[in-house]
This record gives sequence, C-alpha cells and structure tokens, in this order.
Amino acid sequence: MASELKVLIIEDNPDDAVLLVRFLKKSGHVVMYRMIDNQTDFQSALKNESWDIILSDFNVPQFSPLWALNLIEERELDIPFIIVSGTVPADKAVELMKAGANDYVMKDDLFRLVPAIERELREVQIRRKKKQAEEESLAQKDRLRVLVEELQRAVDSREELIAICSHELRTPITSMKLQTQHFIRALSKDNAKAFIDNYLHKFIINTNRQLDRLATLVDDMIDYSQSGSGLVTLNRNDQVDLEAVIHKVISKNQDTIDRSGSQISIHIISSAPISGDTRRLEQSFSNIFLNALRYGKGKPIQVSLVVDEKQAMISVEDHGIGIAPDDVDRIFKRFERAVSASDFSGLGLGLFMARKIVEAHQGQIRVASSLGKGSSFQIVLPRNRSQEKSVSSTSSAA
Repeated sequence: MASELKVLIIEDNPDDAVLLVRFLKKSGHVVMYRMIDNQTDFQSALKNESWDIILSDFNVPQFSPLWALNLIEERELDIPFIIVSGTVPADKAVELMKAGANDYVMKDDLFRLVPAIERELREVQIRRKKKQAEEESLAQKDRLRVLVEELQRAVDSREELIAICSHELRTPITSMKLQTQHFIRALSKDNAKAFIDNYLHKFIINTNRQLDRLATLVDDMIDYSQSGSGLVTLNRNDQVDLEAVIHKVISKNQDTIDRSGSQISIHIISSAPISGDTRRLEQSFSNIFLNALRYGKGKPIQVSLVVDEKQAMISVEDHGIGIAPDDVDRIFKRFERAVSASDFSGLGLGLFMARKIVEAHQGQIRVASSLGKGSSFQIVLPRNRSQEKSVSSTSSAA
C-alpha cells in the first residue's frame, strides 16, 4: 500500500515543484504538497498544518533557508529539511548543515532525492519512538514515585497510629492497674470492710470510665482501619430524630461534661426526622461535641438544632482556645489536632471520622473559629439522602 507524504515545497518555480512531486510519486508515495515562496506563508504553513518533509530551494528571493531552520528549531519541530537547489555555495552548504539541514540535493541529481527523503523519514520514526519511550519511562518513574510516596505515607500512618495507640492505651491501663493494686492491698488489711464501704463505688465508677475510654479507642481504631479507602459505609436508612440524638449523646457524656466544667445549653429551634444512619450520626455529633468539651476550657457550650424542608443543621459553639485559620482544614485529617498531641489525649481521628460520616450522608461540616475566642461547628445534612448520588455509602434494611 502506497504511503501518503505531506510535503512543504519552498520554490519560486512551479515547474521545478512539479518535477519534485513527480519523482516522489514514481517512488510509490501518494503526495500531498503545498508550494510557497515567502517567509510569511512558511510561518502560516508551520502553524496551521503538519508536514512530513520540507524541500527548499536555496535561491528563493523572499525566503532564507537559514531563517527557516532557526524557526523550526525555535518551535521544536521534528521535520526533516532538505535543500534542493541548482547551486549551493560550499560555505553556505556547510552553514545550513550546521544549522540543522538534513541533506542537500542538486536539481541535476534528483535520483538522490527519494533515498534521502526515505532515510530521513526513517530517522524521524526512530527519534519519535525513542522520545515516546523516554516519555513513557518518565511517566512510569512518576507513577512509581507516587506509589512509593503513598506506601511511605501508609507506613508512616501505621507507625504513627501504633505510637499514639501505645500512649493512649497505656494511660487507662496504668490507672486501672494502680487502682486494682491499691484495692488488693486494702483487702489484705483488717479494715477491708470499711475500705469496701467507702471506696468500692468510686473504684467501680473510675474503672468503668477507663473501660469506656478503652472502648472508644478500640472503636476509633476499627473506624480507621475501615476508612482506609477513604469511604464510610452506612448500614441503615433510618428516620433519624436529631433532637433525640443530641440529648442521648449529651446524657451519655454527662460525667465528661461534669469534669470539663462547661455548662451545656440546648436550643431546639425546630425538629423533624431526616434520612440517615442513626448510629453513625450519633458518632459524628458525639465527636464534634466532645471536641468542644476538650478544647472549650470549661466555658459554656451552646448546642442548637434547626430543621427546614430541605436540610437540618446542628451547631456546636464553644468559647475555648479556638483554631488558627491555617489549621481549619488540617484538623479534619487523620491524626491531626489544632494543638500538640501531648496536651490532649485521643487518636486524632474524631473530626476526621465526623466529616467522613457527614459526607457519606451528602452533607458538610462548616467551621468558623477565632484563635483564643472559640469555635463554631455546623453539621449540615439533607433531609432526604439521594441514594443514586451516594458513592460513599450503601444502605440496607434495618
């Protein structure tokens, strides 16, 4: 099958251009060509069309082959450029070859033209394949670099999780161990009954508190392992009573509230059920609320709920340490806090999971905060979650 060849001919003699085309056709090529005789048309031809080969006479009044070669180099085009002329001074031929001309053929020896063209076309194919291979190699290296970085982040995350878990698990275990040892020593003494009467209730309450803390840590680790894909699975499609969710979470954490010193006020502006996973929404609100307790500095915390026809919004406002503007996005990432991990306990997964859960419900969490003045978190949820659009959740019958 004959190969198609697009040829740009720089020539001021149409008969010479036709002769060149005839030689190419005799070699078996289907020739598509354009003849030009000035630099303006040459610029336009390079800009608007692609060419397989350029054949240029040396003696065209309004055209400089040297200028053309410089332009091709400037535009980084890989198009073979062959001088085809009646006369070319030796010094000019050397200058043109140094500037990038691939060959020169005299018009009285056109039998050299076709082999020269075919040689240069083969060279172009070799260069293009080499360039493609280099680009693919670079792309492969980039993909490998990204993979290595992702693996390193995964290793770093695992090591960070292990380090944080080791610290967080040690605290309640140490507390329970010390209390148990103290209890054993007291039981071995003569006043064991008095000790039991006075301290057993306190011991059980404190032990239960530490067990709750351990359970929370375990739940956080399970959530972290299940969220490795970045998605949160919703296993229910309840009619969620957010007012009941708020009261349940606050009641469940009453001991923590008492220890924090914060006064909690609840404002139910309007309430109506929404579609969602009750357990997951309790978890999300609990994480936001406990975050306010943790960083609220014992100052009042306001919780409000408003539900309209389209959406529901739970607001949690504290007057504690606040968040710097640069940290607002960071606190929703794994293991991140607005302050040093040494100052506050926890895995640093609470806000991360809170946002993931809300996003799985096709909602969002908004934050407004001033450093040193407190923070306001708003959980915004649609009344009816669109099952078709939910790519990060699945639901099943309760």
